[in-house]
Amino acid sequence: MRMPKVIIIKNFLLFVSLFAVCFTAGCSRADTGPKVSLDTIRSDDQVYPMVVLGGGVGGLTAALYCLQAQVPTLLIEGSKPGGALSQSHSVRNWPGVHNAPGADIITSIKNQVLQSGATLVAERVISVDFSQWPRVIETASVQDPSIRRTIKALSVIIATGTEPNFLGIPGEQDFWGKGVSNCAVCEGSLFKNKRVLIVGGGDAAIVEASYLSGIAQEVVLVVRGSSLRAKDTKQRDVVLAKPHVKVLYNTQLQGINGNQQGVTGVVLNNNQTRDTDGVFLAIGSQPNTGLFKQQLSLDERGFITLANHQESSVSGVFAVGDVCDSDFVQAITAAGDGCKAALQGINFLKKLGYAPIPPQPVTLPAVLSSKTMSKQVGATIGEGLKKISINDQKADLVADGKVHEIVTIKDFERLVVSSKIPVVLDVFATWCGPCQQMAPIIDRLAVKYAGKIIFVKFNIENQTCSLDVILGQLQAKSVQSVPSFLLVRAGKEQKRLVGGMRVEAFERAISDTFGLV
Repeated sequence: MRMPKVIIIKNFLLFVSLFAVCFTAGCSRADTGPKVSLDTIRSDDQVYPMVVLGGGVGGLTAALYCLQAQVPTLLIEGSKPGGALSQSHSVRNWPGVHNAPGADIITSIKNQVLQSGATLVAERVISVDFSQWPRVIETASVQDPSIRRTIKALSVIIATGTEPNFLGIPGEQDFWGKGVSNCAVCEGSLFKNKRVLIVGGGDAAIVEASYLSGIAQEVVLVVRGSSLRAKDTKQRDVVLAKPHVKVLYNTQLQGINGNQQGVTGVVLNNNQTRDTDGVFLAIGSQPNTGLFKQQLSLDERGFITLANHQESSVSGVFAVGDVCDSDFVQAITAAGDGCKAALQGINFLKKLGYAPIPPQPVTLPAVLSSKTMSKQVGATIGEGLKKISINDQKADLVADGKVHEIVTIKDFERLVVSSKIPVVLDVFATWCGPCQQMAPIIDRLAVKYAGKIIFVKFNIENQTCSLDVILGQLQAKSVQSVPSFLLVRAGKEQKRLVGGMRVEAFERAISDTFGLV
């Protein structure tokens, strides 16, 4: 993994001596920990002035404001880059945008952050110690959890969001990614003309039903109470007016049934069974604050408690978005939180006597779009996804160390069906976090296995080529989760790998399947 640049305290203390007088930061919320001062930091310490935990709209906005103030910023994206907004198919309440996929909005903000000089890393936080000064953060690589490192920070902004709730019933985890999901936008396109079931009666369930009703043959809402709790009555009435949308009141799921192909049905609380091809959970979420239980003040539900806008109970540590907000839960309020936290963090650093160091802008070759997904590893994003325009190729395609994308059925026939060597077909989506994290692994293996394997991508949002047609020609079962990697030989699927995984495990599965050394 490429390690980002760090700020050497020894260097910026020179700026402090020239432009500022060091003094201990004042704090409206008193800590019982060590003295918070630049004087206590060893000259050989490697410390980031600002670290942002989380790559959603709140974290990205915070990073942007810090960078505009010339505060070098490290942003740890976590396992779900882009956060909840990136999974929204249609965003209609973002100022200045009438209607756009959340992934497009996130990509636009991320471009701006990167061009401002941010360092983004595909890592997740595994522990923190805010009782130490500087603050200590332990991370692990998303691609390879065995790669870990320790980060020290003067100030931290927490934007880790929430995690969806689960039912805890038999079959739920067995068929996770095989017909069970908590994101209709993420997996919905895989259930075209099929039967789906949504668990929940709130606004989230109605949003899921609205989206799925335009795709699935039948949509059934399972509500444990006697009525829907959705506050958006207009959208609720529109959804319920559709003839293929049904509601089962006073009903609960007791289990999920299935086979090797995926979900086949559910067991209800009256011991009756109901056939379905997919189950979508819309039963709320809980804040991602498990790491902070012994570090910060939390409320009874686990949300970070705040005072003086975005300040946590530890000086120099701030929180934004859903991790501290259970009332509004909107992308725009998370962005506002990010702005406030950044300005408070900048002020905190000034009180320490920290003198900003202008960051070096990152030059991108072109503006990124969710329609042309690009890899993002560490601080490097500019290379983008290596592709070849099939129609512009005059010579026969070979395993040339590049990743090719299927756009039309002719592309599929030429790249996959007619290939005389093995093919790895990556079924992905532009808004899918694990898909983005696997992209650099695919790029790397395409180079390693040049001449031996063709690596191909297929976007499930492709409007000119049907995934069902592709699977039919490969004699393959349906795809119910992304990313899914189909290992193909002689035009037929030999093995399938689902979800993100470490590069070693992924490569080993490919080598074993195709008999490569």
